[in-house]
Amino acid sequence: MSSTHAETRRPGPPGRGAIRKPIFSPASVALFLLFLGGTVLATVVPAGIAPPSDLDGTTLEQAWQAFGISVVGLLVMAIASGFLYARTKEIAMLILAIAPTTAGFVGAVVLLAMHGFASAYPNAY
Repeated sequence: MSSTHAETRRPGPPGRGAIRKPIFSPASVALFLLFLGGTVLATVVPAGIAPPSDLDGTTLEQAWQAFGISVVGLLVMAIASGFLYARTKEIAMLILAIAPTTAGFVGAVVLLAMHGFASAYPNAY
């Protein structure tokens, strides 16, 4: 099922396909807002728990807690965009599932490694 209906298509320029007028369904908008909520959960909340600039004041337990919350937010992002892809069958929604969640996971691992190194070697900084 496409995200547009046949009656919303307009003829395009010669040699090109029809221009589709997007129609946003409430379910798709809700899934995208869920994706944005997962983004906030994966980035803003862990940065409040274990700030990257506060390597001396953050314990390793707080770093693991921030990592866990970040992974939960990334899973929310992946599931929401996976459902968006299943609804629309548009490859952009699949890319929305893969690219930001992969980058977010790498960032969460780097944040955890920074705090782990800082707690293991407190005099290194």
